[in-house]
This record gives sequence, structure tokens and C-alpha cells, in this order.
Amino acid sequence: MKTLNAICKALLVLAICIPINTLAENSFDLDQESEFSQVTGSQLGQNLRANILQKGSQGNIRLSQRGDSNQSDISQDGLENEILLVQIGFSNEASVIQNGDNNSINLLQQGARNKLSMVQNGSSNKAELKQYGYYKNLKINQIGHYMSVTVTQR
Repeated sequence: MKTLNAICKALLVLAICIPINTLAENSFDLDQESEFSQVTGSQLGQNLRANILQKGSQGNIRLSQRGDSNQSDISQDGLENEILLVQIGFSNEASVIQNGDNNSINLLQQGARNKLSMVQNGSSNKAELKQYGYYKNLKINQIGHYMSVTVTQR
């Protein structure tokens, strides 16, 4: 019983010495200046950062971050644009800019230290992007209308 009491006291001291907010400093910043638009997000892990700017109308952004130290910067402006961004792992970075109408981006980053930059300017563009593994870098600019790109990095 004395050992159990000593363990409990040690855990209590440890809990007092380590502030809870240092264990998981996640941030989810949203600036929404749009009509009939939606943003859905989830963060599970530590030191996750999401920065979202949504303008226009009827846009849809879904973001899921799991792991540690993942970063997402998303900007959406226009009519009926869609972004699905999923990050699983650690230290992944994604920057997505979408301007125009009826564009869609589906992005999956799974692994560690992957970087992606995606720009869509125009209308009715589609992007399916997947990064698996470690240290993958991808930069794509879609400028125009009715374009489609599919990239898988392993």
C-alpha cells in the first residue's frame, strides 16, 4: 500500500509540474466570410495547426489532422468549391489555395515530413493528391478551366 501511495504522490507532483497545455498545443483558426458554406475539422494529436480562410458561397472544407506537428493552410474563394484534406502522421505541411467556381481538391498526406502546395485558379478543376511515406514534395498549379490532375507519391 505504501508503494501505491508513493506512486500516486509522484504522479500528482508530475501533473502539477507539467502544465496540460504544453502537452497538446493545437490551433484551429477560421476566418469565414461566406454564405451557405461549411467547415468541418478534427484534430487528434499534439502541436497541430490549421489556418482556414473561406470566402465566396456554398463552399465546403473538411479537414482531419491526426498525429503530431502537422500544418494546414487553406484558402477558398468562389462558388461551390470543395476541399478534403487529411493528414496522418507527423510534421506534414499542406498549403491549398482555391479560387474560382466548382473546383475540388482531395488531399491525403500519410507519413512524415511531406510537403504539398496546391493552387487552383479557374473553374471546374479537379485534383486527387496522395502522399505516402517520408519527405515527399509536391507543388501543383492549375490555372484555367476543366483541368484534372491525379498524383500519388510513394
